[in-house]
Amino acid sequence: MSTNAKRDIFANLARIGTALSSPTRIEFLELLAQTERSVEQLATLTGATVANTSQHLQKLRQAGLITGRKQGLYVFYRLAGDEVVGLLSALGHVGETYLAEVERIVRLYLAQKDNLEPVPARELLARARRGLVTVLDVRPPEEYGAGHLPERSTSRSTSLKSGSRSCPSGARSSPTAAAHTA
Repeated sequence: MSTNAKRDIFANLARIGTALSSPTRIEFLELLAQTERSVEQLATLTGATVANTSQHLQKLRQAGLITGRKQGLYVFYRLAGDEVVGLLSALGHVGETYLAEVERIVRLYLAQKDNLEPVPARELLARARRGLVTVLDVRPPEEYGAGHLPERSTSRSTSLKSGSRSCPSGARSSPTAAAHTA
């Protein structure tokens, strides 16, 4: 530790910046924001090797962004706290605001969503309680297992087609459902 406390703080903050300097590590953080995952699960989801995934996770852990727990032969990782989600959100917002390429990609991605209406989670829940919408949760099983809307009936189905019999007639559908939190 140097005699300059300000420099020491900046040096430690730079460790976080270094951890965020890899697109793969940012993708790992995004996946861990959804639910706790093992090294092997992250490798499978991203197409990285287990060895490479493990190295990236060590950098994130050293920066204090994730924590791990050992269960048998496996290590499961999760975000260190909600502040990491805020950091990812701020990073995305800065990218959209100040990097033309990020803004262009986001605009093109959202344009492909047709006329979907972004709805805050509370509003979506209120609409569902009033029977104004039917929410189809099409997340992968790992994400579904991490949590879902409270007080809602659930019907697990291996495909949308087999679960479509329970949809109200005349209901509008889309291939994905997303709620933006307020």
